[in-house]
Amino acid sequence: MKYAFFALIPFFFLSVGCMPDSPEALALKAEQAYTEGNYSRAITAYEALLRKTGETPMTCYNLALAAFQTQDYSYAIKMLEKSIASGAKTELADACYELLGLIAEREKDLGRAATYYRKVLNSPDVALKVRVHSRLAKVYTKQEHYDAALALLLTAQELNPGDP
Repeated sequence: MKYAFFALIPFFFLSVGCMPDSPEALALKAEQAYTEGNYSRAITAYEALLRKTGETPMTCYNLALAAFQTQDYSYAIKMLEKSIASGAKTELADACYELLGLIAEREKDLGRAATYYRKVLNSPDVALKVRVHSRLAKVYTKQEHYDAALALLLTAQELNPGDP
């Protein structure tokens, strides 16, 4: 009878979905912390996940998002660059470049922001493409490149005609 209890422990973890330190459990913990706005806890969980699974493009990107939320831009940049370097597919790489552009804007480096945003202008993701056209137009406006900004906004309107 005493051994029956210990034999049930693995079934308990299976019933809740995963073992406590499994990659799935760590990912769930990180996503839950991020959703709750506890970005420091999310960073800790994503770092544990990286140690467990290695540097996957998605985990590096998610870690960068959490670092961005804590305004640790240098760490976010490092993780975004790792995500891209480790083979992020087109849509994820585009999301990385968009976030790099946002960071550059927050750091008041408009030239770098424009460079990152231009990398995403031909994204297959229309919503992302529209967002980046608008963000780049904002950067160009701050740089007093009004004609280029207007052209980008008109293109964004053509891409998403239902958006006023």
